[in-house]
Amino acid sequence: MKKRLLTMLLAAVMTVSIAGCSGSGTSSDSSSSGDNYTKEVKIDNVTLYLPEDAVESNEDNSSDNLTWYKTSFGKIRIAKGVILTDNWHSDTTIASWSEEAKSMEKIMIGDEKALICVLDFNSKPSYMVNFNSNEHRIGIVISSDKSEENAKEEYEKFIKHISIDSSAPKATTTTTETTPSARDEFNKKYGDLPTWKDVKYDPMSYIGKKFTITDATYELDDYYNYNYRDTEAKYFVFSAETTGSYSDRWYVYADRKEFDWLFKQLKERNLKGNIVVKAQFKDGTKNGLVTLVDTQ
Repeated sequence: MKKRLLTMLLAAVMTVSIAGCSGSGTSSDSSSSGDNYTKEVKIDNVTLYLPEDAVESNEDNSSDNLTWYKTSFGKIRIAKGVILTDNWHSDTTIASWSEEAKSMEKIMIGDEKALICVLDFNSKPSYMVNFNSNEHRIGIVISSDKSEENAKEEYEKFIKHISIDSSAPKATTTTTETTPSARDEFNKKYGDLPTWKDVKYDPMSYIGKKFTITDATYELDDYYNYNYRDTEAKYFVFSAETTGSYSDRWYVYADRKEFDWLFKQLKERNLKGNIVVKAQFKDGTKNGLVTLVDTQ
């Protein structure tokens, strides 16, 4: 039960088992390779190619930031998210992704550092590619209905057909004005509250209590945690990225009426600042829910 509460409170998007993998390339000349990876997809400054028979699939969790494609060998999943780190080769990044990992491989895609892994995704042998565009973290999963060998074969075709335009300008996160007086006011009002670090390591003790998430980047999201998909009419969701580690990302539910002004701002740009949230139960169940109380 404690593990379940921790999982729900931190609102983890996915957990994967990872094994080793190999190989990379950057060419996008699919037509000359003869491997039928000719279906062009563009994301930010990234151009990639999928199998020519890939058909976009209307999966239950498809969204503007998550697209599934059905192929003759299985599926390909492309997800856009918050940039978690500027360096997918760093020890911190590797550690944050390796809790259940068997092994990983670091490669380069053009000038961009990428992390490749093998995993069982939705019980299918799969290869995952993680790297940054100029605006998003891009996570691509190639899953096979046949075997891990087949997943590797398709991955090795796919990885040859990713190109990143390094000359495109990086997107910048717009920060809110946090004057010394504003910070002092926030600390004066909420400085005695526990922080997200306290809650992370002892979630059971903080159910029903307020805590702070400070100096984080906030981005509007469409992720509704398990058992909370019926709350979309009442709440919008945004992610709070604190340290660059995936395990330190929080999903915060904000009342659409009370925080309509914040919803409108987050639709226009990412924000950075301090917030107060509350860990509470939904409908008397024991699934953790983090809701917004106040912002700086």
